[in-house]
Amino acid sequence: MTVKMAFKTMTQDTLPQQQKAPPMTGILPRQYEIVKTKKTQKQLWTELYANYQAELVHYLQSKWLKQKHDANDITQQAFERFMLVAEPERIEKPRAYLYQLVRNLTVDGLRRDKVRNEHARQEAINEEQTAIGSPLSEVLNTEQLEFLQEIIETLPAKRRRAFVLSRVYQMTYAEIADDMGISVDGVKKHVLRALSTCQEQLANRFKGQ
Repeated sequence: MTVKMAFKTMTQDTLPQQQKAPPMTGILPRQYEIVKTKKTQKQLWTELYANYQAELVHYLQSKWLKQKHDANDITQQAFERFMLVAEPERIEKPRAYLYQLVRNLTVDGLRRDKVRNEHARQEAINEEQTAIGSPLSEVLNTEQLEFLQEIIETLPAKRRRAFVLSRVYQMTYAEIADDMGISVDGVKKHVLRALSTCQEQLANRFKGQ
């Protein structure tokens, strides 16, 4: 073996081999996969919002008679819930899913409103019963009734009528509202103001009785 060949053989046997690069698998490292997923969801949001936001708002206004600001709020909530779904990009029919979301949100809202309205109605009934109390003839003597009549005659016309129908004829606020062509809240204000005036003047006139 020549010196040249011996040197070549020694070099191949003793020098460290260069490490080979790992084969490419076609899969991005995990940190890049996360970035890619977020970007995809952002693009999905932008695309869906551009395609369906105005359509959903119109649907809520025409079908459910929602005011525009309420329709916008419900639609925004629907898109937010859509994006909370695991892998929303895999939903095959996003338009149908968004419609279902706005319907569910609307129905849930109506149920909550019904509960609140029922509570408010019961509170109004309790307040009305407290304000009405017993018929005046059962709690006032003759002299007090005569003076009360004088007070009532000085009240403004609508306030006087609402008060008499409530305290004398024992009609409900709803019945009085129908009779007078005003709202129940309007009746309530008339009765309570009239009651306050009568109580104040009766108290001043019959102190100690």
